[in-house]
Amino acid sequence: MSQQQGVVKGDTVQKLGSLAFIIGAVLLIVIATLDILRDGGGSTQRVVVGFFGPVGIWGVMLGVAAIHRSITDAGAGWVRMGFYLVIVGTALWTVHMSLRAGIARATADGLTDGVAIGVMIHQVVAMAYLTEWLGIFFLGIGMVRSVVYPKGLGWTALLLGILTFAIGGVPLFFLEKGSFADILSPVLAGLTTIWALVVGIWIARRAW
Repeated sequence: MSQQQGVVKGDTVQKLGSLAFIIGAVLLIVIATLDILRDGGGSTQRVVVGFFGPVGIWGVMLGVAAIHRSITDAGAGWVRMGFYLVIVGTALWTVHMSLRAGIARATADGLTDGVAIGVMIHQVVAMAYLTEWLGIFFLGIGMVRSVVYPKGLGWTALLLGILTFAIGGVPLFFLEKGSFADILSPVLAGLTTIWALVVGIWIARRAW
């Protein structure tokens, strides 16, 4: 292990990354719970989700930045590729949630929710799943190959990444809305959110 590798106590990026992981994961869990309990909610709730949803995803991205900073030896290349893909996925999720909030506001104002716009949003979210979880898969490989993180955390990221990509993102991209992928993808995403919360706590205990 190189001298710089690892979670360094007091490191600002790792401290902020751990907090971002935790806050982002908690926000995403709360939002997902509200969506389930209220079956998608009304226009106001969708606008709120359109704001806080991206904030939660940004938090996870900043947490991944802390992992990227901590692995500088074995597995560093895999983590770097994963980090870049997570950035792209985060951008797509931001666009998706912004469009969803915009349509909710338009519908509340009496404007028609066009079918074409709905299809476009479906394809954006499918591509978000593909890029985000391919990045998490690469991230998992890097964590497993490094000596910084517990192997269980790395293997969990690896498995969640490939499963969400293969049985969530791919069919979501090719099948119409309402397919089995619409059920599997959010479930796997929820498990990934729990993983992010655990990683954030693990880093925080060492960086603070």
